Amino acid sequence: MLNIKKIIIPVLTLVTVMSVIFCEAVFAADPAKSDSNLFPGLVEISHTHPDWLKPTIQMSPIPESEMVHIPFNTDWIFKNDVNPDPSAVQITFPVYWLEESQFVTDNDVVILSVPKLLINKFNQSKNSDEVTINFPNTYFTGLPVPPLRPVSESRLSEPIEGNVTLSMDYQQRIEYLHTSGDNILGAAGQTNPTYRYNPDSESFLAYHEIENYGSNGNDCIEVVTQYSNNTTSAKVFYCIYNNGVISVANPMFVSIDSTIDYTWYLEGTTYTVLLWDHVSDWIWGSAQDTTPPSDFYHFDGSSEFDTVGGLNGHICNVATYPVTITSLLTSSWQPASYVNTRLVYNLTTSPAQYVDIWSYKDSYGLQFYEYGGSSY
Repeated sequence: MLNIKKIIIPVLTLVTVMSVIFCEAVFAADPAKSDSNLFPGLVEISHTHPDWLKPTIQMSPIPESEMVHIPFNTDWIFKNDVNPDPSAVQITFPVYWLEESQFVTDNDVVILSVPKLLINKFNQSKNSDEVTINFPNTYFTGLPVPPLRPVSESRLSEPIEGNVTLSMDYQQRIEYLHTSGDNILGAAGQTNPTYRYNPDSESFLAYHEIENYGSNGNDCIEVVTQYSNNTTSAKVFYCIYNNGVISVANPMFVSIDSTIDYTWYLEGTTYTVLLWDHVSDWIWGSAQDTTPPSDFYHFDGSSEFDTVGGLNGHICNVATYPVTITSLLTSSWQPASYVNTRLVYNLTTSPAQYVDIWSYKDSYGLQFYEYGGSSY
């Protein structure tokens, strides 16, 4: 039998204090951009005002005392999951399961390991004796996860080299709008960084992002995967624009070819942002928005590349396969089938050197495949 220590879930009492200090960097959305009212890209900001990218949103590991680990039999999950969506699990179980170990066999166990704040915030049950959750299936370790669309090798072989410009940024975006009629105030998904090669040890920066734009035109929250000439690791972090003021969170350093879950939501004037790499602790932070949007109305995949000091040979080839949106928060978390139905393709910006991006939308949600570098 699996022996998991007794877990207590009182009112959330995270001992780590999170603070936000906003930079004195104010941007306005650029109405001259034909694709949408976009804020400057991180590559552009890194050239003009690099100090603005210093982390000011403090993210810290969630202590074990504020985590929940609940074991389930796989068969029990399959029998009691009332969400037909393959990307999510919606189950109801007795509240005492949060406090006591369950009897499950070691070779047939699924473990839900999440911060208590997610259970406390998103418990849908009206019965005080029960807990009802609707979470992405990636939160359940040991649960089979449907495979994502494979990467097209023919697409990867397309050359995207161009004339080299010193310290120049290149970027391309794909934009989706939501047609739900609902107010969207959160999103969850994954980023999957891949480092393909860098034979000449070129210096560069690449940012692969999901950008979530607020309906007030002044706010945006981005989930960023950043690459450099370090071939073994990447950085994943949040970037928030509040009335044009940019704040950046300290990053999670992740291994190449790992999978990182992100979850963010806006409640009142407070953003809560979380990351989990499935290996170490969840990390979290918070940020204030004095004039928050009532809705996030479009969602962009973005690939940005900076040649930094100039390219002498074949530069690094990096990719994020894929960056996904698998759940959106309305009055409750909506699964990938909702994402597939309610997000509608709007446009792709003009092609640019050194970057490429394409997308798929299906029953597993919205997937952006983001690419930077050059081919042999």
